[in-house]
Amino acid sequence: MSRLPGILQRFADVIGEQDARNIAQRLGGRRVYLAENPGPDNPIAQVIGVEAAARLAREIGGGEDIAIPFGPFARAPRIRHLLTIGWTHTSIASEVGVGVRTVEYHAQRMRQHNRPPSGAVHQLSLPLGDPDPET
Repeated sequence: MSRLPGILQRFADVIGEQDARNIAQRLGGRRVYLAENPGPDNPIAQVIGVEAAARLAREIGGGEDIAIPFGPFARAPRIRHLLTIGWTHTSIASEVGVGVRTVEYHAQRMRQHNRPPSGAVHQLSLPLGDPDPET
């Protein structure tokens, strides 16, 4: 079992690593209210079920907003990786759950920082010296 960042590890200790990862994947980057007695309309309960959400509320304390980290699902590094291996902007947007404009923004930033966004390979220039040795 891997360690998850911050509150996600506390979630994993109560409801299991897979459910904690599901919460990060679906709700990461947001503040979510975990009711003391979460019902089916609670965002966390919609991801992991009412029973697991109730266990979580009992163990870590319900009745407050919780900042959910992206955890292993941080979007920017994933977008950059998929750009580097040549995925299309549309495919990346669908896979990561962002708009195509977000992917285009990351591709542009990569070009500005001289990192190839589309699986392109940069060839290094080698110092070969003077091409005409007689001059």
